[in-house]
Amino acid sequence: MATMTQVKTGLVRFVDNDILPHLPTGKKVALGIYVALAANNLEAKAMQYIHHPAVSVLEVVDSNGNVDVDKVYQAAVPMFNAGQKVPIQIPMIGEYMMDMTDVEKIYKYIKEA
Repeated sequence: MATMTQVKTGLVRFVDNDILPHLPTGKKVALGIYVALAANNLEAKAMQYIHHPAVSVLEVVDSNGNVDVDKVYQAAVPMFNAGQKVPIQIPMIGEYMMDMTDVEKIYKYIKEA
């Protein structure tokens, strides 16, 4: 299990280390500012939704707001069979092609947080 703070820290680290360095300056600045501001509100916003039926049915967040990142990781792995890349839309930036390497990095960053 990981706290919301660990999840936030891991996601921010992924953006900082693995997305921002590959963006042109303008988009790098825009996403950097967006992530810095959004990260301040992530925990509070996430906690608003833990009791929503669509989230609670997943059984990945406990009553204290801890996330079962192992369960989420195990569910994500089959989605990236044979090097498959999945497009993710990032506001103001555009499409980012996510692959298993990205999933593994995010998982590692959260676990290390």
